[in-house]
Amino acid sequence: MRSRVVIIALVGMMAVFNSQAQDYGNEWIDYNKQYYKIPVGREGMYRITYADLQSAGFPVNAVDPRRLQIFHRGSGAGYLRSRSG
Repeated sequence: MRSRVVIIALVGMMAVFNSQAQDYGNEWIDYNKQYYKIPVGREGMYRITYADLQSAGFPVNAVDPRRLQIFHRGSGAGYLRSRSG
């Protein structure tokens, strides 16, 4: 009986410590900004054109391209912005 109580206590303590240390991974999100998700099929480099963004419903005429940021799992991802196609 005593070993059962110890096991239950240990499991309870582990659950408490685990729940306090859990990081949900979305702390970087600023809910006052608008985000767009661009799913990709696999790793690699992708070209996203003005026409691609426009056909996806992105407000291309209302956004300053110098202010665009790309994130991958909460960290800034590198990209190359070009004026030509």
